[in-house]
Amino acid sequence: MNKERLDFARQSIEEHPRHEIHETAIIAKSAKIGKDGFGWARDENKQLVKINHSGWVMIGPNVEIREFCTVDRGVLKGTEINEGTKIDHHCHIAHNVKIGKWNTFAAGCYIEGSCQIGDFNTFGTGVIVQKKIKVGSHTIIGSGAVITKDVPDYAVIVGNPGRLLRMKDED
Repeated sequence: MNKERLDFARQSIEEHPRHEIHETAIIAKSAKIGKDGFGWARDENKQLVKINHSGWVMIGPNVEIREFCTVDRGVLKGTEINEGTKIDHHCHIAHNVKIGKWNTFAAGCYIEGSCQIGDFNTFGTGVIVQKKIKVGSHTIIGSGAVITKDVPDYAVIVGNPGRLLRMKDED
């Protein structure tokens, strides 16, 4: 049992967040923006205690989020999707994720909690980025890759687990 996580869960409060969605962002009607993330701790009896999420979501200019996507609000701070990023159908962006500018996410991508994604990246269909991973800028991540380690700038990553295929030329 993680006592620190349990203490935090017991003390967490649910507040109504102040989401920031830029007027030029395009969000499909079926997308869900700003719901609680998936956060739980186990108590002394192995029962689950909910960790409330009182953070927010910030969606920048020219972002597009397609049908059946979810973007969870942060636990205490924000989940951010910055300028020009495009997110295809059936993607999930978990709590506390920071996504930089002009990224593309093909259908079915899952970005787990507290990840940091740089700028100008391309994510193929069905990519999974595990929690707390950092992805640099100008990367290409192939379809179906599972990212288990930090990714440097200009990397081309494929496979499960994701492995470096090559470094691409700088733009």
